[in-house]
Amino acid sequence: LVKQIVSLVAIGKYTFEEVYEMTIVQMVYLLKKYVEIQQYELYTALSPYMDSKKGQTVKHWLDT
Repeated sequence: LVKQIVSLVAIGKYTFEEVYEMTIVQMVYLLKKYVEIQQYELYTALSPYMDSKKGQTVKHWLDT
């Protein structure tokens, strides 16, 4: 739980007090959303160099 709290403070613009006041469900949802955003950004940055024959399209992080 400590790693997740520190992650939200580091990645999000939250203070420790704001994170402490969140419910576990809110924390988990925010962490999942940050992971989706990072995956989307990484995929879009690397997409010119990836093989497009697989036909996989990445969902935008707002659509998940």
